[in-house]
Amino acid sequence: MTIQPSTQKSERAPSQAQDDSDVRQNQTMKFRVLIQGENFLLSNDEGESKKYGFYVTAHVEAASTQDAEALALSLLRDYKELRKRVGNSADDRPILRMDEIATITNWPDGVACPLSGLSLYEEV
Repeated sequence: MTIQPSTQKSERAPSQAQDDSDVRQNQTMKFRVLIQGENFLLSNDEGESKKYGFYVTAHVEAASTQDAEALALSLLRDYKELRKRVGNSADDRPILRMDEIATITNWPDGVACPLSGLSLYEEV
């Protein structure tokens, strides 16, 4: 038995349209999230500590911009190479914040995912 696609437009009931909207909301999208770090007391290989800020890009897949931001920040908080160099005290904590977020259609070529492009700058 062969089933032919219908060429007629079907009218959907409002409840069906809402169901379709809910399905679309549960789909994930790709995001590029630029994260800024500030007030990071980092030690170099010689054991010297200085305050640094940085920018890093996270490429994540999430259902919403809020979820993408939370996931990107979580990835950075769990980044062991950074964590082991941070020397801030409890009363002088480093700051992480989302600087920019954009949906993307494809993962970028030649770029490490999920985190890439960590650019440090010395804070004055």
